[in-house]
Amino acid sequence: MPKNTFQRPQPVNHDHKVPRHGKQAGVPAPAKRGERGPAEPAAALPPLDQLLSRQPPRR
Repeated sequence: MPKNTFQRPQPVNHDHKVPRHGKQAGVPAPAKRGERGPAEPAAALPPLDQLLSRQPPRR
C-alpha cells in the first residue's frame, strides 16, 4: 500500500480580521488550542506572603 500523502489543510488565520460587532476591542480572545492565553496581571492576586500568612479555617 502506498503511504498516505494527503496533507491536511492548514487552519485559516482569522487574526487579521476586524473584530465583529459585539466583541469589545482590546479584550484578548480566548486562547486557541495549543496556544497560551494572555498573561494574568500580577495585580489580580494579593502578594504571596499575604496569602501564605493567612491561616486555614479551623474545622
